[in-house]
Amino acid sequence: MSLTAPDHPPMSPAAPPMQPGPTSDRSTWPSVLGTTAIIFGAGGLLLGVFSIVAPSVMEAFVSSGPGSPSEVSPQVISLSSTTSSAAQEAGILVGDVIEAVEGRAVTMESLIETIHASPDSPLTLRIRRDGARQDVVVTPRLVDDVGLIGVGLCCPESVRARFEVMNAWLVWNTLMALLGIGAAGLLLAGGILLIKRRARAINALKIWAALRIPLVVASGALGLVAQNALSEVLDAPSVPFAEVMAATGAVFGLLFGCALPVFVLIWFARERVKTEIRRWT
Repeated sequence: MSLTAPDHPPMSPAAPPMQPGPTSDRSTWPSVLGTTAIIFGAGGLLLGVFSIVAPSVMEAFVSSGPGSPSEVSPQVISLSSTTSSAAQEAGILVGDVIEAVEGRAVTMESLIETIHASPDSPLTLRIRRDGARQDVVVTPRLVDDVGLIGVGLCCPESVRARFEVMNAWLVWNTLMALLGIGAAGLLLAGGILLIKRRARAINALKIWAALRIPLVVASGALGLVAQNALSEVLDAPSVPFAEVMAATGAVFGLLFGCALPVFVLIWFARERVKTEIRRWT
């Protein structure tokens, strides 16, 4: 009886199992991080556009509505150099706010129209001086076919200051929003490239992170400065609770805004991630 060799080859030693991790071709972090970048980038673009459009619409509405410079009672900012001007004879002083003519509330436009249309006709003006109201009678003089009383008018100083703060904030807000739109576009492009595993996605995301952090800090600081400036202009009383809430909101906004860019910088600094990226195109 003879022994025959088995009809199947001997089993070879089992290959060691593949260890999963960032260096594996099957890693999913590029898709996860890329999708996150796309979502945040698209949201940043929409938020940037809204940050430009909404304040501009609000400013246009406020500038033409109640409380706007054209709709408030005018203030005397200068008197004619002529010593016998009608306003000086009536006792009107620089700083007086003219609230009404003949018992009717007036704006800058309506006051000028009434004075121009009333040469040599006495008008009773209600003025506010240092918080107190009084009536004065002034007779516009005929000059170049219109009535004049010899005053320079403007909206009250508090209103001018409030709109100056608002206009300055709008300029800086628009600049920050444009920078934010640019950064969001960079984040969106980096996310798309990252899903495709393109090496240039890393530089795009690193640049975005380096830009995003100072933008978040600057935006928070701008908001606090504008809020404090407006409070000073309005002479609003200090409310400790409101100040604490504003500071808390600024801190949380800073932490939330910087979370993703800080994570991106830390993640791409890992050696295992760098090793995988070197194999990308």
